[in-house]
Amino acid sequence: MNKFLICENAELLKNFPKVIKEENSKTVVISGEKSALTKNKHIDTFIAIKKIAKKDFIDQLIANEKLISKLDGWIIWGNDELMRRVATSNLSLEEKLRILPAKKKIGLQMLGSKVGLAKVSNRIKLNVPNTIVVKNSNELEKHIQSFPTPFIVKADRFGGGEFVKKVSTMKERKELNIPKEWFPVVVQDFVLGKLVSVEGFFKDGKLIAWVSSSKTRTLGPFGASYSRTYESAQENGFELDLIRIAKECGLNGMFNCTFISKDGKYYLIEADARPNSWHFLYSFFKIPILEIMGGSHEIPATPLTINLKNKKVKIIDLDRAIPYALSEKNYRIILESILGVANSTQWLAGKKIKALKILALSIFLLLLTWLPNGPLNRIKNLKVTKFMHHKIFER
Repeated sequence: MNKFLICENAELLKNFPKVIKEENSKTVVISGEKSALTKNKHIDTFIAIKKIAKKDFIDQLIANEKLISKLDGWIIWGNDELMRRVATSNLSLEEKLRILPAKKKIGLQMLGSKVGLAKVSNRIKLNVPNTIVVKNSNELEKHIQSFPTPFIVKADRFGGGEFVKKVSTMKERKELNIPKEWFPVVVQDFVLGKLVSVEGFFKDGKLIAWVSSSKTRTLGPFGASYSRTYESAQENGFELDLIRIAKECGLNGMFNCTFISKDGKYYLIEADARPNSWHFLYSFFKIPILEIMGGSHEIPATPLTINLKNKKVKIIDLDRAIPYALSEKNYRIILESILGVANSTQWLAGKKIKALKILALSIFLLLLTWLPNGPLNRIKNLKVTKFMHHKIFER
């Protein structure tokens, strides 16, 4: 089974080629010239798309009919905006359904679009919080008058939790001001409960397997998780919704789904059709991702058992946690990371020394931020955290 990984810069996916590497098949990466995967030893072919004035990476990819026609096997899309643009492009419907991870027309609208997911969820009656879609500010002002608080407003595009606003009081409702570029937006009941991440694997409209974890810490109130808890006993209770959305939308590939668990019910709030930054755990947990996507996984709709010495493990993603902690001067995250490495379980033992070195360097850099004229403060405008993420904390 050939594999095509398509992404522009690939910083979050620099370890993914190692996860999907196998003998007797090719891994092809289509990316930008300065991609983090340019010299990756686990890929067979690297196809660079060069920058051209007024045409970005996605425009050039869509316009390259010869390259599009060669995509086959397992096609992995690296980010939401890339899928959204391809799904709404002038490519034929037949071609979109062939190369994208939704094999039915209704499924295309949920790729890279929170509004699309909301529409699909309501149409096929998934278990989601009370959700509506509004097109503009006038419509928003009208609808939120009768919407119970607390609720959240989510922009159709963008990720990282930055384009989400929570409204908890009548004053916040009255003063709510959503930027024009956010529209259309999703308005949704805010359900307080446990955040459960489900990494689902789908094949030809069927749920094949999944692995779940609980998100214990996030970057900001609605941002990506930097700490998760995995357990040997996998959660369930959401699989019927996954089976339904897979069938109705023809899902095919990896989907990162987020549910809120409350009072024995699971409410779907996210479904992203791409690998996330936690894919580096697949090899440690011995998740048979190649067998699953290759079609040799025998039993459909099964939770993947993770063999853990202590039945439960909390994992902190240092690549994500430390740069964020330094930029926000969040000392609690630094302390959590130190304790997390000190109490690491057996699977992390081989990386413990490197992790401790990273933390020691982090603490040193953190001390520099305390100085009024310290070097980190002086070069703050040069996006030091981005440099640190790409260079210092590269695995």
